[in-house]
Amino acid sequence: MSTTNIGINQLPVTNEIVNGDYLIIDNGTETRRLDFKDFIVGADNIVGVDNIIPYTPAGTGAVTTTTQNKLRESVSAKDFGAVGDGVTNDTSAVQTAMAASSDIGFYVGNYNIATTPTYSGPHILEVGNGGSVTGAGAGVLGFSNNGLQGRQLVQRNTTGADIATQNIRRIANHTGGTPGFVSSALSVRTDVTNPSATNFEWAIIGQIHNSATAGENVGIYGQGNKKSTGPTWGMVAEARDLTNLDNPTTGLIGIEVDVFANGTDSNENRVGVDVVTGKGVSDGTNCSAGYAFRAGAYAGSSFVNGLRIDSSTYAGVALGNSGTYGVKVLASAVLAVGIDLSQGTYSASALRLGLKTSKIDLEPTATLQIDVSSGSNIVRLLSGGVEKCGLDLDTPSLRIAGTKVVGVRENGFTAFTGTVDKTTTYNTGTVTLVQLAQRVAALQAALTTHGLISI
Repeated sequence: MSTTNIGINQLPVTNEIVNGDYLIIDNGTETRRLDFKDFIVGADNIVGVDNIIPYTPAGTGAVTTTTQNKLRESVSAKDFGAVGDGVTNDTSAVQTAMAASSDIGFYVGNYNIATTPTYSGPHILEVGNGGSVTGAGAGVLGFSNNGLQGRQLVQRNTTGADIATQNIRRIANHTGGTPGFVSSALSVRTDVTNPSATNFEWAIIGQIHNSATAGENVGIYGQGNKKSTGPTWGMVAEARDLTNLDNPTTGLIGIEVDVFANGTDSNENRVGVDVVTGKGVSDGTNCSAGYAFRAGAYAGSSFVNGLRIDSSTYAGVALGNSGTYGVKVLASAVLAVGIDLSQGTYSASALRLGLKTSKIDLEPTATLQIDVSSGSNIVRLLSGGVEKCGLDLDTPSLRIAGTKVVGVRENGFTAFTGTVDKTTTYNTGTVTLVQLAQRVAALQAALTTHGLISI
């Protein structure tokens, strides 16, 4: 049918259209009648036409609805009387909107929610397209109430069955690709382009304000589920220094972990980094993981310190494991010094062992050992588990093959006078008393020199 009007009947006598008016469209072949009975009429305008004008989305299988129903899928605070001028108190209008719809938009304007709205039920509240929210009630609703100019999405009154306020899922079912080219479900980038900027720019912030007494409540969580042979990471943090400068004076940090609290922690429940291992499949075998922490470098690069602990700590490294090794240097390590304690200042001791319970192996097969586990204050040097020599700290005395050979110095000797002779060869059958005295004097001098007796 042509859109050209051939004949028009029943024209209104004024510039207003009233119920009962209709429009006849005739192209010479057929005639169509358009009734205005469903229109709500105002001076020089028609309100309500969207209730009869059909709306059909593009695409096969699309369902036709009215323009009015389609427009009502999105509700703005302004639809219920909010002004958005930053001065007028829009609390009442926002409260009315929340009573009418569970999905409210705050667009193009500064909405002053001066008091706390009363509402019930779950809601999705969205600030975007030039909108901002201020006032005491904004913070109660969950918005940043500092006049933030940016998109905000708040879900109110959630249930325990809610999965997420915003769920993004990417199904990467393509084949092939370019190694090194990164695809992602969510990409966030902040460019700080002005060198004089002094505020903190963080591309992503994850916060949880936890008032619960149970559960596991996390600010940021990353999970990598390995389902094939491809390498898998749960979370990666990478910091790159693009200045190409030696000895930088400001930091470049891959991961910073902060723990802020007040008071002591005798139960040791405040933890900076907690590394846990467990079963990947609940009915599978127990997990054995190669490393809790591993520091490595690309060829030609290096770490000055693999692990450095600065601050006032009770224990720099505290081992509470029940495994085979507390600290192990791997066979692949090529080191000048295994453990260097020479630069520290120690008020008690540089190295402390558990007395009567510890051994130190001097080679990989544990054939040569220093043993302090004999149950007494004896330090023993073992070979093949047999004591070769030792030091008895109770006597004190020096032991050879388990037998005391040298004890505490004997005092009170009087020195010989006269000739001392330790080199002349004597026949024991003809030796004279003088010769024996000279030899004994030599022995006394030697024992005194070595500290076994004192004069």
